[in-house]
Amino acid sequence: AAAALQAALAETAVKQYRGVLVGVPPARRGRWAGALSNRAEGRRNPRGVTAERVSAETAYDLVSDNGFLASADLTLAVGGRTHQIRRHAASAGSPIFGDRRYGNPRRNAQLQERYGFDGMALHASLLRLVVDGVAFEFEAPLPASWSALGALDGS
Repeated sequence: AAAALQAALAETAVKQYRGVLVGVPPARRGRWAGALSNRAEGRRNPRGVTAERVSAETAYDLVSDNGFLASADLTLAVGGRTHQIRRHAASAGSPIFGDRRYGNPRRNAQLQERYGFDGMALHASLLRLVVDGVAFEFEAPLPASWSALGALDGS
């Protein structure tokens, strides 16, 4: 059973997250495609060591925005690299709200003070997988602390 679960997670699982982006992407729906290594180098080089990069894609679908911040459903479309969503968002110019590793520290501090939200606004919201022919779907509601983000919490 454990081997079947591991195979499903690696091969067929749909992993979706809800995140608040600093900046509104130009399209309401799209994909960030950029090769990533498993060794990122923080804000200066979120894609990581060039020689070790492999293909990775993150799909995004905007849920709401206020002109400066955007709430989005984020799905690992290709890959599953370390911090893939955070790194793609930062590389695209819309880092995750509160991301201390890939975001702008000064901007993070200003936003956290303005919204009264302390932490990173990235939440694992949905997992779909098939194990031994049986489909499973697990959903996790947004944490109560996201209410500080107002309409951006997707409610």
